[in-house]
Amino acid sequence: MKFAVCSNNAVFNQNRLQDPNWCRRFPGSGWVSYVYQHAKENNIQITSGDLAIDLVSSGEWRADEIFVISEMNARDARILVQLGAKPFIVSCFEAPLYAPIFYDNLERHLKNYRYKWVFGLNKAQMDQAESKELISIKFPSYFFDDLQNIENWESRKCMALVAENKYKTPKMFLPTIFSIKILLRYCKYCLLRLSSPSYAYSIKNSLHDRRLELIEHFMKKGKLDLYGSGWNDLSNLPKKLGSRLSSLMKGRYFGRCENKLVTLGQYQFSICFENMALKGYMTEKIIDCFVAGTIPIYLGDPLIQTELPRDSFIDTRDFESLDELDEHIQSISKDRAIKMIESGRAYLQSPKGSLHSYEGFAKNVIKLAQQW
Repeated sequence: MKFAVCSNNAVFNQNRLQDPNWCRRFPGSGWVSYVYQHAKENNIQITSGDLAIDLVSSGEWRADEIFVISEMNARDARILVQLGAKPFIVSCFEAPLYAPIFYDNLERHLKNYRYKWVFGLNKAQMDQAESKELISIKFPSYFFDDLQNIENWESRKCMALVAENKYKTPKMFLPTIFSIKILLRYCKYCLLRLSSPSYAYSIKNSLHDRRLELIEHFMKKGKLDLYGSGWNDLSNLPKKLGSRLSSLMKGRYFGRCENKLVTLGQYQFSICFENMALKGYMTEKIIDCFVAGTIPIYLGDPLIQTELPRDSFIDTRDFESLDELDEHIQSISKDRAIKMIESGRAYLQSPKGSLHSYEGFAKNVIKLAQQW
């Protein structure tokens, strides 16, 4: 048995794909290095897509012996399949909001692949799904040794949000600052809305406005610290909102954090809103909270309560107002908080939860290949 791992990203060459520390820099990619490790342990030959093409061309490998693992519509994967390789797994760890062209052509990209691991599909695509193989993705996001010690509850700060400022909204607005760069960005956004059904659908379900509501609400109360890139430049936000947040962020915005998990572990609660609401779209955001040992305040996947233990997170949809949410947060005792954190940790140790680890995800890839 032979594997070919095909990436769209040119920086992922053969050596880097095998390096856990390199893959760690790219959320969702760490599992690839463990596929290399577990493949070798199971006497499976594995290489990158470009090298696999060279091996087939030289006659060292037969194309029909190769299992292709493709990131989206990777060029090397297309070539190998055309040569006769087995289309094994196609994956997309981005939502339609950030990979709209891929989702616009989803049926063509997924054709013939045995396992199709993509994020939340729209209703029409869900209805067309013929097997749960299409929607069984578990976003891999941590190494087993990433699990943080649960720090003293009373000594922690109240609440954190670690997220990049990538504001998208269905509303028309005047930006905080006007420039040629912002105008071109806005033109691209409008063009995508007109030309891409997946992007238009994603924009309609964007949660960026809801996230900003929470940021403003809890910063006004002096409870929230903000981390992540892009918040020092609010030119992409509506003018009035950008002005209000700029004032509130003084002393509350700390830039990019060196280690997200260590940072989150210093807070009792963490806001983890997905970029959009879509069935099946659950990313690393809530899993990172479980790993760090903080209580997630979540909004995103409408099916989240069927996916995770109900007592492991706070579902924002359960509250009619942010004031009601705030009152609930204040009512959580230390004992209850620790039980919630332990519930999240127990999920990570379950067979289903372990698939969110890079090691568990990689082992599952090998298992599926052996079962084929």
